[in-house]
Amino acid sequence: MHSNRPLDPGQRTFKVVILGDTGVGKTCLAARLNNKDAPIPHNPTIGLDFTACAVTVDGETVRANIWDTAGQERFNSLLPAYCRAAQGAIFVFDLTDLRTFLSLDRCLHNASVTLPDDACKLVVGNKRDLADTGWRAVTSNMGEEFAANIEANYVEISVLQDDDVRIVLKDLIREIVSKSSQSEHFGRIHLGGQLPHVSGRPIPEKKKCCL
Repeated sequence: MHSNRPLDPGQRTFKVVILGDTGVGKTCLAARLNNKDAPIPHNPTIGLDFTACAVTVDGETVRANIWDTAGQERFNSLLPAYCRAAQGAIFVFDLTDLRTFLSLDRCLHNASVTLPDDACKLVVGNKRDLADTGWRAVTSNMGEEFAANIEANYVEISVLQDDDVRIVLKDLIREIVSKSSQSEHFGRIHLGGQLPHVSGRPIPEKKKCCL
């Protein structure tokens, strides 16, 4: 799926942001998306981390710029700047921690300030290995319902144990490539539309800030 060749500056490039609470595995996911054999990082992200990888979809190799955002509350004000002009967003939570699932409201609220209205979205429930051994706090139905409310796909993974979690990126990039081929304005339009709450109720639109 991922090309081993060096990144080509002439490749089509897409921006993907990874959002979620601290400790849910965003940085581990970003590392494995770029290299399935990468060691698991243990330190929390401070502000922002960035990686780029080549992804081959339907015969075309494109560049995915992956922005790994910090989950600590003190960095919330930075999320709108990071989400600007992103064609894709991955919302990550911990299947064994209900609090991290409910905190996706905050991520959605902050992201909606600048995230393009037509950006492709993916909801990822991480730590499936622990969830499958009796520690599950968020049901699959809860995750699927939340994803459906924001018109996103949903997947459950274990970044620690899965041989190839990068399939989640390939599916997202395939959707992005398809949308970008259909419209030259893809990923550029932001009308400030409301995003639904995990309960299905809309989140009031946040006033736009100057970033």
